[in-house]
Formats: sequence, C-alpha cells, structure tokens
Amino acid sequence: MITSVIQTIVPENEWLHREETHRDRLSHWVVPYLDRRSLGHKHPVYDFLFEYYTFRPSLLMRWSPGIDQLLEGEKAKYFLKYPEYSSTDNGIWLDPAGFPTHRIDSFRWVIQLLEITYKRPPRFGCFGLHEWAMVYKQSQDQIRHPSIKLRLPPEKIEEVVMSQKIVYSHFDAFRFFAPSARSLNQLNRVQKIGRIWNRVGVFTPTWISINGPINFTHGYRVSTLQMLLN
Repeated sequence: MITSVIQTIVPENEWLHREETHRDRLSHWVVPYLDRRSLGHKHPVYDFLFEYYTFRPSLLMRWSPGIDQLLEGEKAKYFLKYPEYSSTDNGIWLDPAGFPTHRIDSFRWVIQLLEITYKRPPRFGCFGLHEWAMVYKQSQDQIRHPSIKLRLPPEKIEEVVMSQKIVYSHFDAFRFFAPSARSLNQLNRVQKIGRIWNRVGVFTPTWISINGPINFTHGYRVSTLQMLLN
C-alpha cells in the first residue's frame, strides 16, 4: 500500500526549504489579519476570507507535503504529532488512511459539484453585480458592514442594478442578496436547487476551503479584483 502511494522521497533539506517558502508566502496575508484582529480592526474584504470560509491562520501556515511524498530526516518526526501522518523505516508520510471517515461523503459531494459545474456552459459578464444586489435599496445601517461607507448613495446603486441584467448562479452569494433584489436574478432556479446550479465563470471561489492555501491565495486575488471593480 505504501509503495503504491509514495512517488517521491524528499531529502530533509529540500522539504525544510519548501516548508519555509510556504510559511513566508502565507505570512503575507496571515500576519496582517492577526495584527488587525489583535487591535480590533476590521477589513470588509480580506477578513471575509478568514471568517466566512473559516480559515484558521494556524492551519494555513501549516505546510503539507502531499500524500505521495516521503519526508526524510530526524526533523520529519515532528509531523507525527498530527494523526494523519505515519512513519516508515525510511521517513514520514501523509497517510491517506488518516483522512477522517466522517468527511468522505462531503468530499465526494464537492467533487461531484465541481464536475457538474465544469460541464456547464460558462456565463461571463456578471460584472460583480452580486455585490451591488447585496446593498440594493438598503440604508447604511442595513448593509452587512455598516461601518464602511458606500461610495454611492442608495439611489445611484439602484440605478446601476436596474440598468443591468443580473444573471447569477452562485448560491453562496445569492443568499446574501437584499430582499428586494432577489426577484431580479434571472436564474431564479438557484433559489430552489441551491449549490447544484453553480456555473463556470463565477468569480467567487467555490468551496474555497477544500484545497487550503492554494485556494486561499486565489481567493485573496479574486477578492482584491472584485474590490477594485466595485
């Protein structure tokens, strides 16, 4: 079983370098978030990734070699503190048998969702209107982040929303639409069948937390672009 999974034996100096590179990369986002949190400061865009998707900074900072890598060296024994790692005569590896059984059905469901989404024709051109629909006809104290002043008054936001077509299939954004904007979405079926109606071309990262740091960095860039566009 072990020999059929492990493809690469990684010397200690190499995996230590990979681990350090990972930490340096994620520190760019994690450290500012922790600083803001300690001071009680909020960022409406970047904090969203940590809080809505429930990324734990400690888990983001933790490097993982992948299931096909065998880590050599005495320092690799550090990973044995985590239940998903196992040891062999030659090193330490991430054992697939350690994957929590109670999460297998959810993991398969997500794979099915992504496969279905990939096969659907994409819809490009939503232009971030889901963000506008979330604050459509809302007063400052009704929006999700009332301490952040909107750049346009409510009547201008209403004008923009009414001048465009809202065709949005991403359930996790649609459910935050303002009540008066929900009926404007031309894909009303998203309300009935929820996440199964996701499409390729949706800018919001879908199931971002499945692939940890990789999806987190992608989501960070997407959120930054959405902020600039809106």
